[in-house]
Amino acid sequence: MPENNLITRTPQGRFLTREQCVSQTAQTHELLRDILGESRGYNAIRALSYAVRDNRVPMDFINTILGGAQITLRDINIDTIDGIRVEINAVLPPETFACQHCDTDLGESGDDNIYWTERDNGPYCEGCCERQQNYEDDEENDRDNYDRNDIGSLTEYDPTLRFHSMESNAVTVVRGQPDFGDHRLYMGFELETESDGDHLIEGGRMIVNDMSGNAFLHTDGSLNRGMEIVTHPGTLDYYMNVFPWEPITKLKRMGFTAWNSDTCGLHIHVSRSAFTSETHMWKFIYFIYKNRLKMIQFAGRESARYAAFDLEKFLRSNEGWGGNDEAERNTIIDYVKGKKRNPERYCAVNMQNSGTMELRFFRPSLTVTTVQGCLQLCDAMYNYTKEITTQDVMQNDALGFDKFTAWAIENNPSQYKEMLKTISTRVETRTENK
Repeated sequence: MPENNLITRTPQGRFLTREQCVSQTAQTHELLRDILGESRGYNAIRALSYAVRDNRVPMDFINTILGGAQITLRDINIDTIDGIRVEINAVLPPETFACQHCDTDLGESGDDNIYWTERDNGPYCEGCCERQQNYEDDEENDRDNYDRNDIGSLTEYDPTLRFHSMESNAVTVVRGQPDFGDHRLYMGFELETESDGDHLIEGGRMIVNDMSGNAFLHTDGSLNRGMEIVTHPGTLDYYMNVFPWEPITKLKRMGFTAWNSDTCGLHIHVSRSAFTSETHMWKFIYFIYKNRLKMIQFAGRESARYAAFDLEKFLRSNEGWGGNDEAERNTIIDYVKGKKRNPERYCAVNMQNSGTMELRFFRPSLTVTTVQGCLQLCDAMYNYTKEITTQDVMQNDALGFDKFTAWAIENNPSQYKEMLKTISTRVETRTENK
């Protein structure tokens, strides 16, 4: 077989040509696009490997799919992920680049005229890269210039998100959007806090210095003299074992408040791409609204203004604007599928963000274990609604809060320790009226 016609070699040693790859059915390629998204190279192999593992694509197609999608696989010979051996001996079209600013053609990957900044932003031509690097350096200098007595000087820096996870008891950090082929749940929280008036700048500097790389600051129009701590996304293991919680405890000692301030909130974002199916996401959302009373008890508040537990409000949209004054009532699955969009963000579950769902109903706290309990609740709801089936929901009332609690106690009491403690002290154990 001519080398220039060789696409890939299967683990069984069978060769596939480019023509064989391209000739696969449209249905297979549609499935491929759903699995890969924007993934390329190593991340594409990861996504495909997890898809095979989860029986979302037959193993027989894995090498065919690699070639049929015309993915650029460079400098990869052998990769083994979760026991799936993928041997690559590819002659594929090289990846080409254009300057992100001026659209100048930069040629193929590996050429000397392709430039990237120190933050790995790019690609750029040489001139644009120099200007971008100067901009990033100035931004970094502004971040370090803390002598201005204005909290805004500490909140200008809004970095590229870093996704934190745990691998074999070590932290893995991915800058920018990671490969989500394994449906790993990433969470990020926004914790608002008010100062006593004297320590706002001091507290802001402490957060920026002591939590660098793990969190950054924003301002919020609802705050009087306060700040919003925004974390980089992470898994529950990361938050429980690595995340630097001590600076939040220091704020409490400095006189900052959160729990007793009616201007503050705690919002937790969960990654949409973590959900294994539309049904999984539907069960997650419906579980929250179905158990409204117990969610309010757990959260420690009900905020009709900023986080309404109003299912009717959540399901209404302003599709009728421009002629029909009546709002259309949608379904949860309409939102999950992206068919409809509710412009009202002040709901218990905010669906406006493309990459996350925002759970807005938690009462904020500077007590670390309280925030940890809220993160554990999000993780537990994700895993529980992933495990139960639609039949369980329809026949066994599996979305009842008491069954959820029993599942957590039986399966993960140590992992969800703070959540279970909050449930035992705040949430009524009687069966909730439907």
